[in-house]
Amino acid sequence: RRCSSDLLDRGVIARGLAYPGAMRRGRRGGEGPAGQFKTFGAVSVSPRNIFKLLQKGEMVLLFPGGIREALHGPNEEYELFWPEKTDFVRVAARFNAVVVPFAGVGVDDNVQVLGSSEGVMDSLRSTLPSMLLPPERPQSERSRSGGLLPVSESLEQPPSFPLLAPRLSAASRTSPGFGDRCYYSFGEPVDLQDVDPKDRDSCGIAYAKIR
Repeated sequence: RRCSSDLLDRGVIARGLAYPGAMRRGRRGGEGPAGQFKTFGAVSVSPRNIFKLLQKGEMVLLFPGGIREALHGPNEEYELFWPEKTDFVRVAARFNAVVVPFAGVGVDDNVQVLGSSEGVMDSLRSTLPSMLLPPERPQSERSRSGGLLPVSESLEQPPSFPLLAPRLSAASRTSPGFGDRCYYSFGEPVDLQDVDPKDRDSCGIAYAKIR
């Protein structure tokens, strides 16, 4: 709370990088959910937008695990699904950025993940004729160039939405459950001023430290 109030007093707004699907306009031409995200300064996540924001000296809020981490499956609570590429570290190092790791704790303790939409579709494909089901979406082709990926690695596959249910038991001091509080934990800042963005080994070490 103190951190956020200090930033507001200084007029600093963290520019969140949001899932592109959440930034689309409504079907009838309205802003839809995108309007709410834009109100808080969010933009669609992409290497290009990260570059442009850091170039302007903006504070960037990035979730490397992206939609895959947010919509995780059963028995994957609090797991990280970060991409293999260290692109965001390379871009941040180019502008001598300071990375402050942070994590949310408590959300996964409030709900149960029963399964995923992908798992349900796999079960249906094994029992129903293919003509009754939508076709499978092809995998996106990854860039093989030495530069930044054209899209985030976590966006290469369509999202699989989890099937959720609230925990039946209430939270207590000794066990998680429905009604648990949510906390945010901030880690030690990592200064990338001395990291060469062209040195993949140095960027890999910084990436591992942040993770």
